[in-house]
Amino acid sequence: MEYYRKGNQIAVRIDAGEEMVEQVRILCEKENITSAFINGIGFCDSMKVRVFNKAENKFYFKTFVESMELTSIVGNIFVADNGVYPHIHVTGADEEMNIKGGHLIECQIGATAELLITLSDFDITRAECDDLRLGLMRFGK
Repeated sequence: MEYYRKGNQIAVRIDAGEEMVEQVRILCEKENITSAFINGIGFCDSMKVRVFNKAENKFYFKTFVESMELTSIVGNIFVADNGVYPHIHVTGADEEMNIKGGHLIECQIGATAELLITLSDFDITRAECDDLRLGLMRFGK
């Protein structure tokens, strides 16, 4: 991973062979990031995602082990009970241009991922929701 910080923005390049979510966590620790927004693009060799089924109140997980163009990487960074949490969603296109995506758990970079992280003055935290297994964004304390 290589990055450059200017003001409240950080341009990040994650290299082939690196795991994206872990690299974002490492960057957050190095730069003391607790509140930010992420967007980007890239190329991966595999990704593990989850989606939530509200009717069943259940998460479904799927791992795609194939090369995909990451057409959209979006999310935020906030503080949760166990520290800083990169909350990232992703869409990827396979060689047939079928789109796959969801809440990103892991992503093995195949060529590169290029991210722009914009630091925020918001005090963003995560709190449990009473009727779902989802943690919902909360502002302030």
